[in-house]
Amino acid sequence: MTSQPQIDERQLWMPPNRLKAYQRNKALGGVLFLAIFAIWLIVQWSNTSMRYITIALMGVTAWVTIVSVIIDQSRARGRQVAVVDGAMSISTPDGETKVNLNEVSYAEWNEESDEPGLRFFDNSRKVIAHIDMLTLDDEAEARTFVGWVRKQTQQSFEVHWPSGEETD
Repeated sequence: MTSQPQIDERQLWMPPNRLKAYQRNKALGGVLFLAIFAIWLIVQWSNTSMRYITIALMGVTAWVTIVSVIIDQSRARGRQVAVVDGAMSISTPDGETKVNLNEVSYAEWNEESDEPGLRFFDNSRKVIAHIDMLTLDDEAEARTFVGWVRKQTQQSFEVHWPSGEETD
């Protein structure tokens, strides 16, 4: 039986501890807003319409915070991207893909296709890796991810964005 080598958290796109801290901060932000609304509720208790509006805002705040944390957890479950020694390892619930980043000719972000996300292509324009939108939620996160990969590997590859902009 072979053991998996330990991966340093700096080599992971969304390390578990950073995800937990992010979720904790999001929940604390929700609690802060609830506290502000609670104070406002006490101050405006005599005004019935303001009381109902404040209670509704508290309910919406709690709902949005809880749902957001749950969505983050479900997106992250079984998904991870690691960059180690110039190779990218993409783990999803369906399996794992390893890509030598020297083989990447260019990447492309596309939200409109049947399989939206960030695709990596080789010189023959064949898709060699795909990171779906459950791992990278939107173009802004994809841009941040590409910067992170470049920083990890000191390698640069062209990226095609929907705006027609190309970066390398």
